[in-house]
Amino acid sequence: MKWVNDTSEKHWAILANEEINKKYYWICLRYEIDYLGEAFYNDKIIVTIRVGKSKGVRSIRHAPIVNNKKVIAKAETTQCLIDSKTQKPTRVSSEILDLLYTK
Repeated sequence: MKWVNDTSEKHWAILANEEINKKYYWICLRYEIDYLGEAFYNDKIIVTIRVGKSKGVRSIRHAPIVNNKKVIAKAETTQCLIDSKTQKPTRVSSEILDLLYTK
C-alpha cells in the first residue's frame, strides 16, 4: 500500500499546481490489492498510476506493480477529493477532471 500511496502522491504532484493544492487534497477510502507474484529485497519495483472512473467525490486509481517486466500485483484505490477550506468531500470538478485525464 505504501508504494501505491507514494506513487499516487507523486502522480498528483505532477498533475496539480500550487493553486489547486491549496484548494484540494485527496484521501484514500479503499485499497484493493491482488497479489500475483513475488519480490525480494533489492528488486527494482515499478509502480505506475492510471486514473480510472472519476465521479462525484471519488476517483479510482489503478496501479500495476511490476518486477522484472512481470506484474506481481494489481492495486486499485478509491480516493476522495477534499476541499481544504471546509475539510469536507467535494465533487471532482471539470477543473480537476481536466488535470486527471489530459496529462
